[in-house]
Amino acid sequence: MGLIVFLLIIIGAIAFWIVGIYNSLQALMQNIREQLSNIQVALKQRIDLTHQIIDIAKSSGDHERQAYSSIQASNQSFQNLQAISQHYPQLQANQTYQNLMNKLENLEAVLLDKRVAYNATVKHYNSVRNRFPAVLIAQKLSFGIAPYYEIEDPDFMEKVKVFERDDSEAIQALVQNSSKAIGQKMQQTQTAVSQKIFEAKNSDEKQESDAQEVKN
Repeated sequence: MGLIVFLLIIIGAIAFWIVGIYNSLQALMQNIREQLSNIQVALKQRIDLTHQIIDIAKSSGDHERQAYSSIQASNQSFQNLQAISQHYPQLQANQTYQNLMNKLENLEAVLLDKRVAYNATVKHYNSVRNRFPAVLIAQKLSFGIAPYYEIEDPDFMEKVKVFERDDSEAIQALVQNSSKAIGQKMQQTQTAVSQKIFEAKNSDEKQESDAQEVKN
């Protein structure tokens, strides 16, 4: 009985440790998700602004239309658009165009700040996730390595789909596997204890029988 109690205490301590690691990583993951959402909003705004700028440029004249017709809005930076507009005085004189360019310039600064904040959070998360002993169970808890946001990385949005996962399935599987393992271990322990008791009882009975034979 004492062995079973000791085993339960050890299992409880391990479970408490796992819950603590999960809660810590989950809190950091939520911060990453929140900052990623802010980046996605800013990127959407940049695409919308760039489309508006391109539409104005295309309607300004033949030269401007030719210059902007091949631009892909999602891949263009403020510097690219600004460099092109320098060659077209008609665009420089368009107040609406200039207002949009100013908004885009401000948005680029905001996006840079959000990228820096996101990468700082990712660095902290990855550091905690890879720290011993958390690294031993992080992957089993569905906490993978978080990707850094590099502006020139075309696969970034694909990489961050890991943040859209549902943790409940992983947790349910972990609980079920842990419960099964605990049940098996307790059964093995109980069987071993019963076997020891049985062997001890047989040993005592044999000793009594041998002693009785000696007397006779």
